Amino acid sequence: MALCELLGNCFFVLTLSPIILGLSNHAAWSLPWMLLFHDPLLLLKIGGLIVLASLLLGSIPIVKTFEPLHTLVYGGIVLMFVATSVALLRFRRTLD
Repeated sequence: MALCELLGNCFFVLTLSPIILGLSNHAAWSLPWMLLFHDPLLLLKIGGLIVLASLLLGSIPIVKTFEPLHTLVYGGIVLMFVATSVALLRFRRTLD
């Protein structure tokens, strides 16, 4: 159950990241699938960091029972990766 929740949270934040970051007024429905096929290493990094965060949050007794904090941390990790990826893409585009 927890793995499905992690994947759902990841895909939700990836899909809505253009709206969250103020880049577009529309969701990017194809962004999770584009990342999956074009940059699987990035998704593996995101997944590894989320699993590490899950283990850390699960080891703290008070935080372990506060599920909304887990969702906030997972979403923040994914959004951080998306924001850095967008910044790198913009930087590469200005160099070309």
